[in-house]
Amino acid sequence: MKTKRVSARKAQVAVDFMLSYGIAILIITLSLYVVFRIGIFNTQLVPIGCTSSSSAFICDTVSLSTSSNLTMVLSQNTNGQINITGVACSLTANVSGNTPAYGNVHIMPYNSITTSAYYPSNALINGLAISSGSSGVMSVYCYGPSGRATGNLGNKLSGIVWINYTYAGLPSSLHTVEVAATFNTRYT
Repeated sequence: MKTKRVSARKAQVAVDFMLSYGIAILIITLSLYVVFRIGIFNTQLVPIGCTSSSSAFICDTVSLSTSSNLTMVLSQNTNGQINITGVACSLTANVSGNTPAYGNVHIMPYNSITTSAYYPSNALINGLAISSGSSGVMSVYCYGPSGRATGNLGNKLSGIVWINYTYAGLPSSLHTVEVAATFNTRYT
């Protein structure tokens, strides 16, 4: 009789062990499936980042669509308000290095007749005023040697963003053109 109880107890312990570990493995497997299905660990869709080459500007974030629309959040700390009138994005600089090699090569201010191809919208038609310590969002098409720098989802792209700006209260003829940021990102 004792052997039956002992073997029944051992069988019950084995069943409990298998059932509890089986449920734990099932929960872990389902959790991993959900996490990977949502894409939490998919680094192909996460932008890599941007850096500012100027002490006056800070590149906060950058994203790039597959249709070459680059959106960048740029903060400034020039101790005054600036008005950004032109933006350009190119994969490389021209030979002199001060302007883009492709696209809006003169970093012209927005004009719906001459520069509409460089911008995805007319957001900069009146300029973008950014106070010191604050930020602004800019969108511009990025260009390479064969035109717009389009790409497939997840592909990497590196480039340079130039801005044309003037300080508040100064005429637009007293403008400054400089590299605002370089970026290394993925198409999203």
